Amino acid sequence: ILLDSLLQEILTPVKSMKILAVFPLIFLLCALSECKKNKCKLKDGLPCDSLETLHPGSSFKVESTSCKKGKYPKNENCIWNFDVDGCTPTIHCDRIEIKGKGKKCRGDKLTVSTDEGETFFCKKKNNVNFTPVKMVTRFDVKFTTNSRGQWKGFMCIVSCEALVTTTKEQKAENTTKSTTTTRTTATITTTTIITATTTTTTTTANTTTTTTT
Repeated sequence: ILLDSLLQEILTPVKSMKILAVFPLIFLLCALSECKKNKCKLKDGLPCDSLETLHPGSSFKVESTSCKKGKYPKNENCIWNFDVDGCTPTIHCDRIEIKGKGKKCRGDKLTVSTDEGETFFCKKKNNVNFTPVKMVTRFDVKFTTNSRGQWKGFMCIVSCEALVTTTKEQKAENTTKSTTTTRTTATITTTTIITATTTTTTTTANTTTTTTT
């Protein structure tokens, strides 16, 4: 018992010294991790996991986070959610540089999800535009990457234009205008033919009178 007590008294300072030596190492690792995180910044636009409602005239900027050398981060998973209220949504990107392969952009990709399904964008392209064919109620944009290499990323504008509809009254009015124009043209043509006929008859009468004299 006395031996065990002596050993514990001897080892306790050693354990304390080991614990104290570990604390600076933990602090250093945390600091390095925080510094690495701070190297990637969102320059402008909506943050990840945003939820906005698109109305006629709405406009929002979405872009990839910029890290070392202006490239997007590894293993990114960022989504911007948009509800659509009475307008037609559109996404426009002046340029994208997203490292993906194939039609479905395996690896890194920008995905637009609507009621119609998903559309994928990747590689190096200019003037990227997408507008759903039909009316939709949601328009979600998602950016995902892996850890196998990064490119510059993207900066896009999500906007919404007012719906353009043609009422039955407008269609009827257009049909009436078309019919009036056709009738007017026909009247002018008839008048021209009658005038030409009158001129021919008068000339024939003059010729007959001259022959009799």
